[in-house]
Amino acid sequence: MRINHLIFLPLILFIACVETPTPQKNNIGELGEHGAYILCEGLYGQNNSTLSRYDFTFQKIYNNIFQTINDKYLGDTANDIVIKGDTTFIVISTLKMIILIETKTGKLITEIVLKEAKYPRKLAILNDSLLLVTDLYSHCFWFVNYIKSEVVYMVPTGPAPEGIAIFDNYIFVANSGFGDYLANEPKAGTISVFDIQSLNKIKVFTGLPNIIELKIAKNSEKLYARYNNLPKFKDSLGGIVEIDLKRLTETRRWVDRAGQMAFNSNDDTLFYLCDSGVKLIDLNKNNSVQELIIKKSKQTDYWYSIAFHENFIWVGNAKDYQSHGEILIYDLKNPDNLKEKFKVGLNPNTIVFF
Repeated sequence: MRINHLIFLPLILFIACVETPTPQKNNIGELGEHGAYILCEGLYGQNNSTLSRYDFTFQKIYNNIFQTINDKYLGDTANDIVIKGDTTFIVISTLKMIILIETKTGKLITEIVLKEAKYPRKLAILNDSLLLVTDLYSHCFWFVNYIKSEVVYMVPTGPAPEGIAIFDNYIFVANSGFGDYLANEPKAGTISVFDIQSLNKIKVFTGLPNIIELKIAKNSEKLYARYNNLPKFKDSLGGIVEIDLKRLTETRRWVDRAGQMAFNSNDDTLFYLCDSGVKLIDLNKNNSVQELIIKKSKQTDYWYSIAFHENFIWVGNAKDYQSHGEILIYDLKNPDNLKEKFKVGLNPNTIVFF
């Protein structure tokens, strides 16, 4: 699902001209130990979500790898992917499903259907048996025991929760309000903070219209939250908020039309997508400003996802939403020149490394 919630509906109009996945034979051969998974959400209602894998050992991209290895489609509208050691978790929103695969091989472990859910969206791993999943339409998050493949219980949130994050004894949930649609509902545009033991709500951060993404910087014990503002205010910008996790107080805020975020390996630099390309914030500086470090070569492209790996910035380019996307790789030592690019599936929304 896009950064701007209003984009969700027009995307359905592109259905007739979208490329659909085709079955492939499993002729992948040997895979290396380490690589990247690129989750490509496809378009709503088209059953064309795919999973790509870049192999660092053989420096090769494998598209539709889930389908190729498991002889089945990934599903419709894949919205999140998280890796925990040997297991990778994927949220398939329309099917109300969480798929578990072996991280190294890509082989299917199990599928957990969340029968009570309406539209599972984002997930966070709590421990060795439990994960948390926000439900955009049910206005809650679910506790799921992924060992027993069952829902344990649900916790009500604000309207249309998106991102979810865990730190120490706290659970943080971004109550987006789903753009303009629920913006006037109580608790829309807020972050709810829950005690992890009692599940009591202990604090609410306000003034974050259409909040989407939450990321924890563990080294500095900070939370960074990205909000988009409301689509009806066409000239208004969103931004990024910094929250001190020990004191539970907002410490800084940057105003911009910010897209997806990523940290460097030390958690002291924040990269984020913007209209012009990629910007950097040096978090060690008290009055840090946003610096444009990578400029788009084609302004009509839609840069949709970003990740950092070993001094390289990976960008998921959704292009025009109708054709296959691509991954662009930039070396931070020479960010003016594109180091590598390769084709992936439709609308690459998340990049994770293992």
